[in-house]
Amino acid sequence: MFRPQLRQLSLRCERVKFGLSTPARQFSYTPSVAEEQPQPSANRNPNPNPRPSPGPNRRPHNPNGPRSTPNNSRPPRVIDARSFAASKAGGGEQAKIIRSPRSRNVRPGGPPPKRTGKPSAKGGKPKGKGKRNVQRGSKSAEDTAGENAQAALIEQIQQDQILQARPTAVRYEPTEIDLSSLRNTWPQIPTDANAHSASVYQELSRRSGRIAGGHLAISDLGRRLQRQQNVVFHSESEKAEALEEANRLSRHIANQASQRRGELCEAQEVQFRQTGAESPRIQAIMKSRVTGQYPATQSKSDIDPALNQLQEKLRNNRTYTGQSGKFLDEMKRLMQ
Repeated sequence: MFRPQLRQLSLRCERVKFGLSTPARQFSYTPSVAEEQPQPSANRNPNPNPRPSPGPNRRPHNPNGPRSTPNNSRPPRVIDARSFAASKAGGGEQAKIIRSPRSRNVRPGGPPPKRTGKPSAKGGKPKGKGKRNVQRGSKSAEDTAGENAQAALIEQIQQDQILQARPTAVRYEPTEIDLSSLRNTWPQIPTDANAHSASVYQELSRRSGRIAGGHLAISDLGRRLQRQQNVVFHSESEKAEALEEANRLSRHIANQASQRRGELCEAQEVQFRQTGAESPRIQAIMKSRVTGQYPATQSKSDIDPALNQLQEKLRNNRTYTGQSGKFLDEMKRLMQ
C-alpha cells in the first residue's frame, strides 16, 4: 500500500536534486503530441536575449558602474536614491537629483592645443639697438675694472694691518746684577728687638699687589687707582699713564650710570694729594706696618746685683706672681 507513494517521493527528490521540478511526462516525446503542438517559425530567434557566459578571467558586468568610453572625461555621476521613488499622486514636483559639480579646469577630451609664439616681424633691426649694447658693454667693463682696483686696495690695507699686528722681535740685553738691583728683593728678617720687621718698599709692594721682578699693566694700575687701592709706581711716566687710565675708567662708569638712571652723572676725578711724613696717619702706618713697636731692653750692668738676684728668685717662685711688680718697686725705693 505504501510502496507506490514511497517510490514517487524518491523520484521527486531525485528530480529536485538534478534541477527538474516539473514532471517528466511533459518532456516526453510522442508523435501525436508533437503533431498537435504548433511548430515554431523559422525566422523566430529561439533565444532573443542571448548572454555570453562569463569566462574564468572575465569579471561580471556591473550595470551601476561607470561606463568606459574613449572620450569619457567626466567623473561618474552621483545618483540620489530619491529619484527611484514613486512620484506623488497629486502630480507634485519630482525628486531632485544631486549631481556632481563640473570642474572648472576640466577640458574636453583630446590633446591640449600647442602654444605658438607671436610671429616675429621680419623687418630690419632698430638702428639704435647696436649702439646701446656697445655702450652697455663698455660701461660694464669700466665698472668691473674699478671694482677690481678697489678690492685690490682693500686687500693691501688688510695685509698691512696684519703685518703691523704681528709682534716684532726685540733683542735681549741683560743687565749686570749688583747690590742696588738686589736691594728691592733683599730679605728683611727681624733678628732682635731693635731690628726692623720689614723694609718700607717690601711692605708697600705687598700692599699694592706687586711682586718683586714682576710686571703690572697700565690698565691694572689704573683700575686699582679708580677703586682707591694702594699702588706703587716705578717711574713718573708710569704714574701719569695710570692716572690717565683711572680718569678714563671714571668717565666710562659715569656714562653707564647716566644711561641707566636717565640723568647726567658727573665723573669722579682721580688725583693725588700731598701728605707729609709727619702726619699722624703716616706715623701710625710706619709704626704698625714697617718699624714695629717693641719694648726697650736694659743690660744687666745697669741693674743692682741684689735686685738681679731678687728678680731671678721671684721668676722661679710663682707664689708672688701678682705682687712681684709692687715688691720690686718697693725694694728700689728703699735702696735709693
